[in-house]
Amino acid sequence: MLSPTKISDPVRRAAPVLAPSSLPQDFETWFREHRTAVFRYVRFRVATREAAEDVTSEVFMKALRSFDRYDENRASPRTWLLRIARNAITDHLRAL
Repeated sequence: MLSPTKISDPVRRAAPVLAPSSLPQDFETWFREHRTAVFRYVRFRVATREAAEDVTSEVFMKALRSFDRYDENRASPRTWLLRIARNAITDHLRAL
């Protein structure tokens, strides 16, 4: 009988590598709160786990680069991140 394997958080390995002091405080919180939801959203739509990790990493890098343009009156952080994820998935699928 096979023993159950422990599943680690896949996004933790795909996290953007930046010095903690260089991240906006809100972005750190957003990453911790939404990384699993973004990964699950992406994983459901791409073929492999590895591709999902790559796309999820790209989502957070794009979000970080455009963090100053986020408008809280237009969307919640989760909605904004999932829209970026949707666009990143489209880019990924077009590149195949």
